[in-house]
Amino acid sequence: ENNSCVPCIYPCKYCINEYECTGFAGVPSTFQILLNQTSFSDNHFVHLRYITQAGGKLSVKYVNTLTSKLP
Repeated sequence: ENNSCVPCIYPCKYCINEYECTGFAGVPSTFQILLNQTSFSDNHFVHLRYITQAGGKLSVKYVNTLTSKLP
């Protein structure tokens, strides 16, 4: 398994967990790409406590997916 991010443009479990990130912010397209094109939702982020979203409305489909997959 490749342990590197593509240079952390989109967070991977290694970046978020390695740096013990407690928060993550993004715009709707960030979350759509993470959920549709990466294994982001399959990972467990031990330190992550909140995510924030700005820049437009995130569709209910993605809100529901995020809330079911993240702590």
